[in-house]
Amino acid sequence: MTLQRLRVLEQLYERGYQDEVVDLTVGKLVDRQIQKDESQLASLAADLQTFERQHGMASADFAARYGAGKAGDSADAFEWHALYKMYVRLTEHLGLLKTQG
Repeated sequence: MTLQRLRVLEQLYERGYQDEVVDLTVGKLVDRQIQKDESQLASLAADLQTFERQHGMASADFAARYGAGKAGDSADAFEWHALYKMYVRLTEHLGLLKTQG
């Protein structure tokens, strides 16, 4: 439903429609999402740092080893890999949001 509404707005704006309230609202929504994502990213970074200190290895290096099947299959390895994937994905989302702001 939300995606459909956004597509309608996109079509309207492509046809020259403009509305200050819509512009401000969308801007505020994007800013709010950026703040939320930055907070979550900081939390993930702290969790990743804990694993990095414990294992003496950067998360990116660990992820490469994990992907190659060389990091074991412990619960810690699984959690670290999941956290790193979330961190990477959220970083990409934030980058996209910030280029639009």
